[in-house]
Amino acid sequence: MTTLDLAPRRIRLNPGDEMIGYRLRPGLQVDVRHMTASDVTGVIADASQKQTDLSDAIAALGTDGTSANKIAKQLGVSLRTFQRQLARCDLPPPDFWRLLGRARRAAIALGSDQSIADIAAQHGFSDQAHMTRACQHWFRLTPRCIQKTACIRNDIAQPALGTWAVS
Repeated sequence: MTTLDLAPRRIRLNPGDEMIGYRLRPGLQVDVRHMTASDVTGVIADASQKQTDLSDAIAALGTDGTSANKIAKQLGVSLRTFQRQLARCDLPPPDFWRLLGRARRAAIALGSDQSIADIAAQHGFSDQAHMTRACQHWFRLTPRCIQKTACIRNDIAQPALGTWAVS
């Protein structure tokens, strides 16, 4: 188990090494103390059943037009309390999730026939260069690279940001 990666992490594997990864929703708390490899799926299933509204709130922040204030109100707390709840779980603040969601929506839209400039404008970027900087920040890729590669767009579309690259 690792903490949330805020940027891509390169993992080097030796020939014959195997790695199994589980992508958990942000906010999902899993107690890994005394856990063995055979316990993993059961522990994750237990944690998912006990999940708080935090994962749903984070997912909502990634949707278009949803503000942190609106999410906090839906949770019945102030914005500051919502920020503290995220911090208690060692998670980034609401703007992190909002900006990541915007970059992901734009990156997924790169699979369409629209120009990169049009996609940038539709997703709230001031211009194409602004979207390029966001894609490089979040995915370490240019919009053109994302546009050309369907499997990259598919990875970006997954429910949580995968930030490991196996080499």
